[in-house]
Amino acid sequence: MKIDAEQLNYIHNKLKALVGEQGAFVLIAVKPDGEGEDLQIRIFGPDSRLTGALDIGWRNLKKHLDKKIDEAIKSLPREPD
Repeated sequence: MKIDAEQLNYIHNKLKALVGEQGAFVLIAVKPDGEGEDLQIRIFGPDSRLTGALDIGWRNLKKHLDKKIDEAIKSLPREPD
């Protein structure tokens, strides 16, 4: 099941109203979708603040992806030497 773009846009618009013109946010939605994942990103804010928000967001996303990769590697059967 895909992420509902209309609902995501609703959340995006609510966050815009919450942070105001000088605020910034990065909205990353990831939903399992059978064989793959549905990933959608919405961003808002001045470049300088957005860069800071992206830096923090990508660091957290990298930690999450590294954890998923480690779990996948541990579940693979060992290959013979």
